[in-house]
Amino acid sequence: MKALRRGTTRWVASALALVAAAVLLRLIGLHERPLFRDEAASWLEARYALPDLLDHAAGEPYPPLYALLMHGWIRLFGDSEAVLRLPSVLAGTAMVLVGWRWAHEALGRWSGLVALGLLTFSPLAISNARDARMYALEALFATVAWWFIWRLTSGRASGGSRGSTWLHGVVLAVAVAGELWTLSLGLVVAGMQGLLVLVAVLAARRSGSPSPGRGGPAGALPLRRGGRSGSGPSGETVALWGIVAGGLSFLPWLPSTLAAATNGDPFWTPTPGFFDWILTWQVALVGWDGHTIANLAAAPLLLLALAGLVGLLRSSDPPRRWSGRVLLAGIALVPAIWAVSQVRSIYDHRYFGAAVAPLALAVAAGVTLVAGRLPRWTGRQRHARRAEPTTVLVAAALTCLLTGPFALEWLSDWRSPDSGSPVRDLVRVIAPRVRPGDTLLAIDARAYFPLAYEVQRAAPDLRGVSVPVLDWVSGVEERYNGASLIDDAVKVDDAALQRLGARQALRLGPGGRVWLIASSDDAGGALDTSVLRLPGAVRQDRLVLGADRYEPAQALLIELGP
Repeated sequence: MKALRRGTTRWVASALALVAAAVLLRLIGLHERPLFRDEAASWLEARYALPDLLDHAAGEPYPPLYALLMHGWIRLFGDSEAVLRLPSVLAGTAMVLVGWRWAHEALGRWSGLVALGLLTFSPLAISNARDARMYALEALFATVAWWFIWRLTSGRASGGSRGSTWLHGVVLAVAVAGELWTLSLGLVVAGMQGLLVLVAVLAARRSGSPSPGRGGPAGALPLRRGGRSGSGPSGETVALWGIVAGGLSFLPWLPSTLAAATNGDPFWTPTPGFFDWILTWQVALVGWDGHTIANLAAAPLLLLALAGLVGLLRSSDPPRRWSGRVLLAGIALVPAIWAVSQVRSIYDHRYFGAAVAPLALAVAAGVTLVAGRLPRWTGRQRHARRAEPTTVLVAAALTCLLTGPFALEWLSDWRSPDSGSPVRDLVRVIAPRVRPGDTLLAIDARAYFPLAYEVQRAAPDLRGVSVPVLDWVSGVEERYNGASLIDDAVKVDDAALQRLGARQALRLGPGGRVWLIASSDDAGGALDTSVLRLPGAVRQDRLVLGADRYEPAQALLIELGP
């Protein structure tokens, strides 16, 4: 009894420490980094009135759920950097807790600690949870969906009643609808989930057997009879109905998503390389570091994931086999999107939050498998039952020690002064020099988003001077740049200059000047007076700020002749 209490105390202390670490890694220093272009695009979209928000979102490859939620969030709490990122913190932390609960049920409480550690320190999960973007919310919806698919197909859902099974189906439908309405790649995620459940339904009908009953690993919550009791539908059938219901909810927005995906405009992500799908798994576990040490750190974790999947799939226990199938489908999401991206690239590591929890659980299953066989390998099989919790706890600690430094290094880089877009610093330098009648003109859409945000936030520094922020439609950027989010009323092009004249098109007041702003290498290289071809344009001053190697910020002050 004393040993049992001691084990429970160790488990509780370890779990609380990891949960606290997960919260801190996602919360600390949110205000320290300026919004980069994608985050500022989220802010801009969320600020529109609802009809305009939906209109702008229809031209984007991202469905509008996140923008709609942020629309209400901003109205309630404001739009500082930390406030804008807080919904992602909440979603990212919830994803960690949901993944932990799933691992606890499917693999046991000690193995759940390994999964919790991996989810806590996953640089990809931390990154998505600290950005004012939709990726953390998508990962939360997808993780809930994977978890409830496992509960329905493994027999964990029924709780002895048909009502409990149908309640699981409703939650699954909401989760699938959420992942579809949050990110277009939710179509691929839901497709993988639907295919898995369809196979489960066909297999159950062919065998004529009920959903799995009792069983599961030591320490896991007990399983109850599946959904085939009496005349009620099976758990697999309810899961299929849940996925279909969630998918049907997305039908009103599906034409907009397909139009954005097939419009022929190049997306900003390049075609992934041959091994990028393996690199994505590494990113989920140890981060973006491409050095040998990162590869060495990721290799044993990926081997453990493979061992865990094989062990689960070969298990004689049906719930464990279903754990393996669900985890395999979740991890296979990465190569599936890689394959799609060979035709039309939609590949970005940030999009794969839906695969993080399945990958973490697969590694935890591998740790459980190795821990269970260590006594046999060491000749101490008599003590296996007593030693396994300690072995798994030690493995969880080693896993955290292996992945934690990479997460902390990533967080340090994220918080460094030169890591974010330097547009904030540029605006602060320009603000005291701006005078009535001036206009700020972003010559690339990537500059427009953070520029519009920083000017709105810098109103006190502008001393009451109202400065229009316009977007120059120059065609400098060849790839997708989110220009459909920018209102037509603030766009300027050559035709407008010729039709209205420079001063009217650029909204210049008497004596007003043009500040050309760029925040990308492509636009920055062309930042000179020839960009606008304005008559009588005289270059006055050039400012270059920011050590960021990706997005240096530049400003060129131009004064027009009479």
